[in-house]
Amino acid sequence: MNKLSTFLSTLLAFFGLIAGANAQCAAGEVAVTAEVTTDQWGYELYWEITPDGDDCGVNTIASFGNVTVGCAGGAAQAAGPDPSAYDNNAVVTEDLGCMTDGVCVTIYTVDDWGDGSSQIQLYVDGIVADLIECTGAGDTTSFCPSAPASFDASVAVGPGTEYTIVPVSQTTPIGGSATITNSGGDVITNATVTSTVSDGAGNVVYTETSDPVASIAVGATADVTVAGYTPTMVDTYTIEYAVSITEADAEASNDAVQTTFVVSDSVYARDNGVVEGGLGFNADATNPVVEADLGQAFEVVATDTLSSVSMLITNTGGSNEGTVLTASIYEVDATTGEPTNEIGTTEGVTIDATENAFWDCPILNGLILNPGTYVIVANQPADNLGLGYTSSIFTEGTTWNQSTTLATGWANNETYNFLVSFLLRANFGEVVESTVGLDEENSSEISIYPNPSTGSFNLNISNLNAASVDVEITDVSGKVILNNTYNTTNGSVNESINISNVDEGVYIVRVNGGQSIVKRIVISNK
Repeated sequence: MNKLSTFLSTLLAFFGLIAGANAQCAAGEVAVTAEVTTDQWGYELYWEITPDGDDCGVNTIASFGNVTVGCAGGAAQAAGPDPSAYDNNAVVTEDLGCMTDGVCVTIYTVDDWGDGSSQIQLYVDGIVADLIECTGAGDTTSFCPSAPASFDASVAVGPGTEYTIVPVSQTTPIGGSATITNSGGDVITNATVTSTVSDGAGNVVYTETSDPVASIAVGATADVTVAGYTPTMVDTYTIEYAVSITEADAEASNDAVQTTFVVSDSVYARDNGVVEGGLGFNADATNPVVEADLGQAFEVVATDTLSSVSMLITNTGGSNEGTVLTASIYEVDATTGEPTNEIGTTEGVTIDATENAFWDCPILNGLILNPGTYVIVANQPADNLGLGYTSSIFTEGTTWNQSTTLATGWANNETYNFLVSFLLRANFGEVVESTVGLDEENSSEISIYPNPSTGSFNLNISNLNAASVDVEITDVSGKVILNNTYNTTNGSVNESINISNVDEGVYIVRVNGGQSIVKRIVISNK
C-alpha cells in the first residue's frame, strides 16, 4: 500500500525507520503511525512527507497511496489502476517509524479530483494526534510529533447525535453524551464530564456532571451520559463538555469542546448546510430516463403538521434546469426501517439554472404525522438528480435510495459506499388545508399575538365567509386544550384566549370555518 522513497543522508534526523511503530524508539524519538480512512474513491488519494516547508516532491521522505496521482493531483487526473492505490472505503494503517520528538515535517495530501473526503489520523506512541482531512487537490499540514504527556484527558461529542436542526415541537434532550479519551501516557482515574447548555443570549440553562469512570487505559475511550436538556424555545444553543480527572491534566487545550444545536420553528435537518457534491441515478443509452428515489429518515416524537420538503440540488452548469421537483413521504417497516407505504406527496416545483440552491416543495393541505419514523424522499424524474450531500454528519441506516427503472430495490447509501447524509429537510408549520370559505376577492388573514406568549393571546381572523368558526387548541401529542365556537362579525373574529394553565411548549391552533387553518403558538416565560 505504500512506497518509501530512498532516504537522503540529510534527512536521517527526521526518521529512523525501524520494524514496527510500537518498537522501542531511541531517546528523543517517538513512534508514529497513520490510520488512513478512504472515501468511496480511495484510489484517488496520494500523500507524502517532506521536511517542514519543502514543496511536494522535494526531498520526499515517504510517500503513500496512488503514486500515479503524485503531486500533480487534480491537474493530472490520472488516477488509474496502480498497485500502490488504496481501496475504496478502506481503513489502512501506515507505519511511519520513529520520528524526532519536536521536529516538524510537512504532510501533503492530494486528491486526484479535489473532491475527496478521506482522512489521515496520526498517532504518536499510540496516542491520537493530528487529524488530516484530505479534501483538496493539494493540501498541506505541518505535523510536529511530540511525546504525549503522562496524564492527559480529552473530550469529544458523544454518540447519538443525528440532527443539526430540530423543530421546537420535536425536541429531545441535548447535551447528554460525551466521549472521554486518554490522550496521555499513563492510566487516568475518576474521569467525569460536565455538560453545560447555554441559550443564544449566553444564559446557562442546564449543567450536570456525569458519574466518574474509575479508570481509562492509555489510548482508550469511555462514553459518559447525563440527562441532558430539552429546549422549549426556538434558539441556537451552545453545548460545552468539559472533562476532569483526579491527576493533574498536563494539556488543558483539549479538556473542553463546544458544539451548537439549532432549535427552529419548523426545520428538521440531518445536514450542516455545507454541500460536498450531488447524488442521483445516471441515465444512459439503454435507459435514457431513470426514475429513482433518494430519501432519509426523520423521527417524529410528537404529532405535528408537515408543511413542505426542502432539497438542495447541485444543478451544476444548470444541468437540471426545467426539472419538476417533487417529494414523497413514506411510512417505514418497523424492523428494517425500509420505506413501505407512501402516505403523502408535495406539489411540483420547477427549478431554474441556479446552482447549489434549496428548493421548497409545499404540501398543499399539510400532512399530520403522528409519532413514529418516516422517510422523506426526493423523486428523480429523468436523469441524475444531483441531490446535495454532506459527509460531516452521517448515521447508518437512515438514508435510502431505489430506482424503479433499474429495479434496484430500496438500499441504504452505505450499501453503495456513500457514507453521506442528504441536504433534504422536513419542514413543519403553518398550512392552509382548504380554500373553501375564503372571500374570492381577498386573501384571508389570521394572526396570533403575542407569540410566544404566557398563555394569554389574541386571535384575529378576517375575510371569512362563514357565520362562525370552531377553534381547537391541542398540545403536540393531540390532547385537546380548548375547543370553542366563535361567531363572525363582518367576516371577522377577534377573540382573547387564555390557556395560561398549560405547561410551557408548542401548541397547535386549528381554526375551522369552511376554511381550515393551522397555526402554532409557543407558551413560555410563565
